[in-house]
Formats: sequence, C-alpha cells, structure tokens
Amino acid sequence: MDLGGTAFRAALIEEGKPGNGYQLVDYQEFIPAIIPPENRPDPVINYRETIKNLLSRESWKSAPITLGLPGGLVSRRNLIFPFREKSKLDPVVPFELEGLIADSIEDVVVDYQLVDQNEQGSRVIAAAVNKPKIAERLQSLNSIGTDPRVLDDEVLALSSLLFLFDPIAQEGPGAILEIGAQKSELLVFHHGRVEIARTMKVGGDHLTRVLAAFRGISWEEAEAQKVNGAEPIPVEVWDRAWLPLIQELGLTLDAFRRGQGETSNAIYLCGRGALAPSLPGYLQSRLDIPCEKVSLQGDLKVPRAFSSDFDCTAAQAVALALRGLSPDHYFPPMNFRKNEFTFRSRIAEARRKLIYFGAMVGLVSLLGLTGFVTGYLNLRSEDRKLTSQMRKAFFTAFPEAKQVPAGYEMREMRSRIQALQGSGDISPGSEPVVDLLKIISERIPRDTSLEIRELIYDPEKIRLRGRTTSFDTVDRIKTELAGSPTWLSIEVTEAKVSIDQKGVDFTMVINLGKKS
Repeated sequence: MDLGGTAFRAALIEEGKPGNGYQLVDYQEFIPAIIPPENRPDPVINYRETIKNLLSRESWKSAPITLGLPGGLVSRRNLIFPFREKSKLDPVVPFELEGLIADSIEDVVVDYQLVDQNEQGSRVIAAAVNKPKIAERLQSLNSIGTDPRVLDDEVLALSSLLFLFDPIAQEGPGAILEIGAQKSELLVFHHGRVEIARTMKVGGDHLTRVLAAFRGISWEEAEAQKVNGAEPIPVEVWDRAWLPLIQELGLTLDAFRRGQGETSNAIYLCGRGALAPSLPGYLQSRLDIPCEKVSLQGDLKVPRAFSSDFDCTAAQAVALALRGLSPDHYFPPMNFRKNEFTFRSRIAEARRKLIYFGAMVGLVSLLGLTGFVTGYLNLRSEDRKLTSQMRKAFFTAFPEAKQVPAGYEMREMRSRIQALQGSGDISPGSEPVVDLLKIISERIPRDTSLEIRELIYDPEKIRLRGRTTSFDTVDRIKTELAGSPTWLSIEVTEAKVSIDQKGVDFTMVINLGKKS
C-alpha cells in the first residue's frame, strides 16, 4: 500500500512458479479531490472507506500488507563493517549507529539493508525511526482495521524496481526519483546496488503553488494544468518552484560522481509529481543528465491494460509489494515492526507451531517429555533468557574474545564496537548544514569563551556538546541562540562542572522548525 498525500495506490502481487516471475493480480488507485495541502485530512482517514472496501475482497483479505514509512521519518546512515556474517551484523549495527543520530538508541527502532559484500567486509544502510512515530502510524491504521505485517522505508523500497529494469539500465550508474506531493525521494544505484538514499522536502505541491500564483488561477486549476500539460509550464515557473530540488539533486549526484568516478547515465522518474509532460526535459536541461519516466518490465507480468501513466504512478506500490514477497534476488525489506511493535499474528502463529511441535515430540518419545518440558519452562524464565541472549550476542560477534565475567558483556561489547571501522552518512535535511552552523556562530557572543566538542545534526534537531567558563555563560549562550527564528526551541539537557574544575561541560539540544 502507498498512502500518498494526494492518492492511494495498492498493488496485489503473487509469486509464480519457478521461472515464471511475478504476477500483478490486482491494482487499485484512488485519487480524492485535489485540494491545497493545508486543507488535506490525514491520509489514513481520507482513504478509510477505500481501504476497508479493498480489504473486504476475497483476493485481498488474506494477503499480508507491506506499508512504506515516509522518508522524512527515517534517519539513514551508511556503515561499513570488517565482517560478512549476518549473525555478527545484527547485534553490532545498533551499537555502531548510536552517536550518529540525534535520538537515543533506546528511543528508536533500528533495521538495516545489506547493499554490498566483498572479501573486505560488508556495507549496509542502517535506518532508525522514532518509536512514538511508529506507534502513531500503527494506531491510525488500527483504527480502520488495518494491520501491516511490514513497515518498510519508502526510499529504500524503490530498490526492488531495479529488477524490473532492462539489464543495461539496471547496471547503471543511475538514479530513481520519486516525486510526491510534498517531498521527493532519490535512490542512486550502481551495478544493481544502492549507493545513496535521500529524502528532499520539495515536491509537486511547490510547483502547483507557484503555477497558481503565476497565472492567477485556483489551486485545482493549476494542478490540472500541471498534470495534463494542456498549457506548457514556463521555465521561470519551474525554476522558481524547484530550484531547491535542482540544487539538492545536483549536489547529491556530484558527490556520487566524486566518490565513484562515474556520472549517472539516467534519472528514472515516478510518482504523481512526475506526470507533468515537460518535466523530463526540464530536469535534463538543468542537470545535464538524460531523464525519463520509469518503465516496469522484467519479471513482472501485468495481466490487463492500464493507462500510459501506470508505470509511473504505480511504481511505489509495486516496489513495496515486491519487498513483501522478499525473493532471494531482491533486496529483502526493512521492517520496523520489532520489539514492542512486532506483528502480533506472527507471534500467535509461532506459538501454535511450538505447541504442535511439543505435542509431536511427546507422542514420539515419552521418555524425552520430562526433559523437554523442563527445558521449555526454564527458557521461559525472563532473567535467564535475557542473560543468555546477551552473552550469545557478544560471543557470536567476537568469537576470539576470552571468557568475560557475567554482567560485564555490555561494557566489553561497547569497548570493542568503538574499535571497529565504520562511517556515517548524514543526510542533509530541509536547511543546509553550513547555514545552520553559520547561524549558531553568528549568535554566540564574541566575548564568550566556548569550546565545541561535539555537534550531531539530524533533520529535526541538533545536539551540541561543549565547554565554557560558567553556568551563567551557558544560560547566556542559550538565550542568544533562542533569539533565532530558525528553530523551534532550545533546551540545556546537561550542565556540570568539568572534571578538572576549570570550566562547565554542557549539552544543548536545538529543536529545528519555524516558530509560529
């Protein structure tokens, strides 16, 4: 399911017999009345009846649901590890991600997508989503009787489209650009592997707003003109609406070129915002890279004719459905339904299988029943279970380690993780990082003695750690920074006298956003 700001799309796909690829069983699209973004209801509420009717159909009701989380909710980092085993990656990725995101690791759900492996090790894209945001999304869906089995990352889900490209396009280097109403999502790939995944807060709504003002027409009229192309959109309107998007795309593709030594061969467009007929030509003129609408072919069989826009508009829903099937040669899905958000039906199914297995063991061997039940009850003990899992994770990740006393596994693991090689890729948000640093620098009083020891940037907040001369100076810095309209609020989360008694160490969190 693709719950967009201006449309709902769902693709039902099943796996065929070996060698027969994948079959598009059904595809549904619902586009409500197009209205300005400030008047739009919550997408889940807006599509309530459509989703209910869809899931009541016999062919749809039993199909597990894969739903994409908007890219703006996900923090992604590129990480490199000197080993290849999944049993080592699973426990290590969250520890390596800690310190590279603004939120505490205890406040997020973490998953990762393996994008490359060689004799040197593994490269993954790790992602984290704030737990309250997951809870809010699931609560909204549960209110209409919808319970997705998989919560994936919309941006990384686009990677499954690569296997519907022709072999030459799949090899790349290239990029997939999905243009939604209020955001655009970019996936850069090379040799069939993901290199960069980004979300940019510029979309089709920006173009509609500028076009309506330029021609003095209503929002609805501007949206219709944008999509049907009856009247060509002047270049100055494109530039005024999408210059920030062009700049972000140019910087990202240039960073890829510098890192890989190759220029992208093409940009493949999808999403409702990509329906404007003159869009490919405009992007190509500004980026000097061939641009075309995405074409879905490869192993996907479409049983009936759709409109010429099907490939472009259905791409996100098809990508999510393919991720839900999780075939071996596709990138397996990320799933943020973990820990307290684990899919409940799966737990019940596992429990039933365990009971059935226990009954079969009892029938086969009565002599082993006592030992089995005793072992099962012992494993149900929470304390022993947690201790066993902790030690198992440690020695799996570090088999060369000597015996570690019970209770010291976590401390030893943190120490060893810090020695592993890894790198983080901080994606820029809606405000350029350099501009934010300039604002902070300009607002700090010139006569203040201040040493910045750590600064972590996230699209929603900045965490700043430093040292100054006194607690009064900390308050003065906070007051001066709070005068900027660039952020929503500032709070000092920690302030204490330094160990050498020569100053005050403090931690300050700047929550980004415009003041009302």
